[in-house]
Amino acid sequence: MKVIKIMMGMFLGFLVNIAYAGVPLAPTVVTATPNDGSVTISWNNGDGAHGYNLYWGTNPEINIKNNFDMKVPGITASPFTQTTLTNGVTYYFIIQSVNNKGSSYGSSVIAMKPEKACKGAVELQAEIDELFVKYGKLTGNKQKAERLAIKNQIIYLTSVMKAEKEKCDGPKKQYKDVDAGFIGNNAEAQNICPNVCESASGTWSGQWTNIITPSVCGCWVTNK
Repeated sequence: MKVIKIMMGMFLGFLVNIAYAGVPLAPTVVTATPNDGSVTISWNNGDGAHGYNLYWGTNPEINIKNNFDMKVPGITASPFTQTTLTNGVTYYFIIQSVNNKGSSYGSSVIAMKPEKACKGAVELQAEIDELFVKYGKLTGNKQKAERLAIKNQIIYLTSVMKAEKEKCDGPKKQYKDVDAGFIGNNAEAQNICPNVCESASGTWSGQWTNIITPSVCGCWVTNK
């Protein structure tokens, strides 16, 4: 009887493997970058994926079965920018791999607020763009010195623009999946993830998953 049970277990496992053969793995290391009225999502491709679905919404309990405002199918590759968003509102995103065999689990949830660029930085960028146009019109040898002066001005204004943007916006926090070895349950995540995120110079978001190997903790990491 024991041998029969073992054989039945092996047979059922074989059927499960057949059912899921060829289904792509979920994307990993999902990150988000805020823009004016949009958010750009990037991810590591899931093995076997031919394309991706994006699920997004304002519900922090978002998942691929419900609690999302919008599903965007047919995405071909990372990154993808979701537009028509409202600045200052927190949005939650999930990426799912798909191919002709089926679809993966969803990635870890990532949250981000779209934000309008600093006014001073925008004005400086417009000035830099004008200088680039002027630079491109100066082609003769007699204009070599003027070209060099414009080039140096562009370099200087670019550094000023960066400093202005950092002063206006402050450091950006980005959601990132960080490898955490193996996590068996939520109690273990509560003990492991805070240290994992701290080692990545970030803080734990409360998100984790063991669907992928190794398990990952969702961390808020400050971009420098």
